[in-house]
Amino acid sequence: YKKTPANVAALEKFILDSAKEADGFVLSLDMLLYGGILPSRLHHMSEDELTERLSLIEKIKEINPRAKIYAFALIMRCPRYSSSDEEPDYYEYCGEQIFRTGQVKHKRALGMMDDAEAERLLAEYAAFTGEHLADFEHRRKVNRNMLIKIIKLCF
Repeated sequence: YKKTPANVAALEKFILDSAKEADGFVLSLDMLLYGGILPSRLHHMSEDELTERLSLIEKIKEINPRAKIYAFALIMRCPRYSSSDEEPDYYEYCGEQIFRTGQVKHKRALGMMDDAEAERLLAEYAAFTGEHLADFEHRRKVNRNMLIKIIKLCF
């Protein structure tokens, strides 16, 4: 069941029930926000919902201001191969093209590829990715925005 999210509400309850007596916490924010690493690559949650889940850290601090909190989170990957084993189901058919699309956009932005060649390749890859590219890029944007909120919360 590796693609099935953990019961985040139960995890939050356990953490809050333990907060008063704890000396510290080591928190996987991928688990607390998305229900795990793989679910973080598959979710369709809003930033508002994820931000509410992130407020758990502030709740811990209110209950126990002396507790040390160590938290970590991953940057959502973009594998260069086509496989749905740990990615959305559509990645089986167009994962490599999603990766290559990002690669072309990055090279063009750095001036390492001219616009004509970039547009030719992007059109070629779009024939495979269809609406899946927008889905992938949206989820990656949400995850990146949450990482920024995490950093701001910590500093």
